[in-house]
Amino acid sequence: MISINLLSVVNFCHVLSKTTNDFFKRIEETLINSNQDFLNLEYKTCLNDQNKNQIMSYLQVHNDLSLLKITWKKLDKRNLSERIKNFEEVKSSLIGTKYESFLNPQIIEYKND
Repeated sequence: MISINLLSVVNFCHVLSKTTNDFFKRIEETLINSNQDFLNLEYKTCLNDQNKNQIMSYLQVHNDLSLLKITWKKLDKRNLSERIKNFEEVKSSLIGTKYESFLNPQIIEYKND
């Protein structure tokens, strides 16, 4: 079991987010200024069919969504309360925030056919 210090995690995420955003903004500016062709996507939206089509078109590959089938499997099937020593503290801190949904993640398995 692990114990999570929420203040440290929140501070780390804030710093990481700002640093990452600044980094990618500089990359995008460099690409634009040098007339480079690029496709700007966010990870959280890559899995919808419209963006999959956009990616395949950008890469100039055959537009067949079955080529992009997700194949992953959740490795640790234990509940968060079994993995986090101070889960009740974490839970009470996340309830009512945009992160509350992560307290009860759905167990979704994708398997290769």
